[in-house]
Amino acid sequence: MKKPSHYFSQPLVEEMVRLVVKLPPQRKGAKSVMPPASSEHFVAAERLRYLENNKPAAPSSQGAVGVFSQRQENSAKRIECNRPPSAAPTTPLTLLHRVFGEFLDTCDSGDVTAVDHDFALNLSRAMSSFYGNESARATKIREIFKHYGLVFIRTKIGHTNYETDGDISLNGLRYALTEIKNEICSSGTEPYAQAALYYQEAMREHAEKLAHSVLPCLIVLVFGLSPFFFSIA
Repeated sequence: MKKPSHYFSQPLVEEMVRLVVKLPPQRKGAKSVMPPASSEHFVAAERLRYLENNKPAAPSSQGAVGVFSQRQENSAKRIECNRPPSAAPTTPLTLLHRVFGEFLDTCDSGDVTAVDHDFALNLSRAMSSFYGNESARATKIREIFKHYGLVFIRTKIGHTNYETDGDISLNGLRYALTEIKNEICSSGTEPYAQAALYYQEAMREHAEKLAHSVLPCLIVLVFGLSPFFFSIA
């Protein structure tokens, strides 16, 4: 059988099987079918619609439990973070970007070093101490992270007055963000909600323009004696 090499832009390889499907000619009077919009354009449109439904607002006030819980009941405004269960994301975050899956694999691998143990010990001691206010605790926690090569810097988001407790960014894109509370219940704001809203505002100017990216971010929550823990957004 003669190889239809003219159908392919690359030379044929014996080990590969390629199928050629020849479509029938379009009938006269038939309406042409427009190709579907690219997934990138679809994502950009959906993100823009979401941001239009969620105007900029201070995360410190929008993260209050009462305000945030009402927001989560509105499908056009809610953040898919499993609170309530109806707000669970349709696609697991580990499938949106490989860095999330790699992070979880690393956590489960058990391949820890002496430096990792040293970091955990020093952080545990710092967390167990009492601090006069949230700022003092946050400063100490950032110092420990910095000592081990994780430099979280307090920054303002765009032209707003919203200031994070610390973040790590590259070219204006925040890929790690921390939210710190002095003690459990020391404020009326739920730390994860506030951190998620900081992330939302930080990504507002990039969400539509970078529709090809899921804009991954690692959120670090720190509060009181409780062990700090990571979340992914």
